[in-house]
Formats: sequence, structure tokens, C-alpha cells
Amino acid sequence: RKPVVVPTVTRHFMLTGGVGVIRLSSFTERSAAELRRSVEELLAAGMKSLVLDLRDNTGGLTDTAIGICELFLNGKKLIVAIRARRSEDSSSYFSDGEAVFPNQPLAVLINEFTASSSEIVAGALQDHDRAVIVGENSYGKGLVQTTFPLKSGDVLKITTARYYTPS
Repeated sequence: RKPVVVPTVTRHFMLTGGVGVIRLSSFTERSAAELRRSVEELLAAGMKSLVLDLRDNTGGLTDTAIGICELFLNGKKLIVAIRARRSEDSSSYFSDGEAVFPNQPLAVLINEFTASSSEIVAGALQDHDRAVIVGENSYGKGLVQTTFPLKSGDVLKITTARYYTPS
């Protein structure tokens, strides 16, 4: 049997006037690379502005959120700060590369089911005046959960920290 690979960029297309639309359904190990390919494809087709649809995206991997922000933020900018009870478990993550879509107009669509890594992306892009956020208030817990494998084969998921967007 082959592993089933479900794409996380479920749609990408151009509207009239050079407006690109990309729908990202979740944050997996492949999401940043999939999003990069979609942005590059739309840029080659003449995209001048982008609508990134994160509605109903409940998030996923924090590393993926950082990789996605780097597609849109030039230079070293704070993306997210994670604060745990123990200071040695706290950390801050910054963009470090050249953005693929650095200055063009960007809108991020969110709704009440947008959560976790999706909120990190929306918050970082908004806080750096890189994108306008359109939609409803998001889920907004701001919690980081860590999984711990148990000897039985089960996994225990515990909230271990909170995350904060740049502002």
C-alpha cells in the first residue's frame, strides 16, 4: 500500500485583475512548500495581489506557520513568541529569509474556526502591517500543546505553553 498524501493547498486560482486566491486547509510538514509552489505559479501567471484563505483551518505545526510567514515577510521579524512556565522552555521565532511575495497587497481570510497555527500566521502578518485580516473573530486560545508517547502506544497531549503574536 502507498501512503495517502492529502494536499493542504486545496485550491489556487486567479481572479480578474491579477488577484490570486489560495486556500490552505491545514498545517502539515508539506504545507509551506505547497504554498510556495502555488504562490510562484500564480506569480508566473501575473498575480499582483493575493487572498490567503485560512477559514476553517484549525492549524497544526508551529514550524509550518513560521515557514509560511517567511514567504511574506522580508528580513528578520518576530513571528511568534512561545512562553512556558519554565523560561528554558520559552522561545521566539523570527523570519530569516527573502520573501517570495514581499510587498504586494495581501489579505488573509479567517473565521471562528481559524485556530492555532492559522492564527499565528494571520497575527504575524497583521502585526507587521503585511496583510489585512478579513472575516470573523478567530478561535483564539493561544495555547501550545505537546504530545508525550506512552508505553502503551497511546499519546498524552498536554498544554505546555502560550503563544503570542508580535504585538
